Amino acid sequence: MENVGDGSAAAPVDSYRLTEEIQLEKNKKEMLQMSTFELKNTIAELEQRLNSVEDEDRLSSIRSLDQMPVGALNQFVKHLDDEKILLENQLKNFELRIEQEAKAYYKVNNERRMYISEIAQTSVTQEAAKKQQSDPAHATREKPAFKAKYNGPAKRRTMTKRRGEMTKGSHPSNMKH
Repeated sequence: MENVGDGSAAAPVDSYRLTEEIQLEKNKKEMLQMSTFELKNTIAELEQRLNSVEDEDRLSSIRSLDQMPVGALNQFVKHLDDEKILLENQLKNFELRIEQEAKAYYKVNNERRMYISEIAQTSVTQEAAKKQQSDPAHATREKPAFKAKYNGPAKRRTMTKRRGEMTKGSHPSNMKH
């Protein structure tokens, strides 16, 4: 990232771009969570349907099967096998989709962390630049009046030997009593 913290227009543009990208990532994350939720509900419904078939009165189904001709029974078994294969394939597809969406979620989450880190780093750099520019101690050292006051000739007052009065440029330690 160039021009970070130098007060140029690039820093707000970068912040704006990062904010937009984070919002897009949040939207993707929401969609992934909704899709995962829907897939979990579908799996739960399929499992419930499977359990309800198992929980039916087996005796009554056996009686109805006893009354069916052999050809119809074979056809019914084939239909059940096809339905079983269809449900197993559907379950595998849902499991694969959940796995893919979990990977996508982790990828998006890692990107989100990276963006947050980048934003934090940019903010720290900008704050440091602002602090350096607005630091009153740093700013007063640069003023010419401040420089002249502390870097100019030393002003010392001493008494002259003959008059006994104070003048600039002599030191009090030179006085004799």
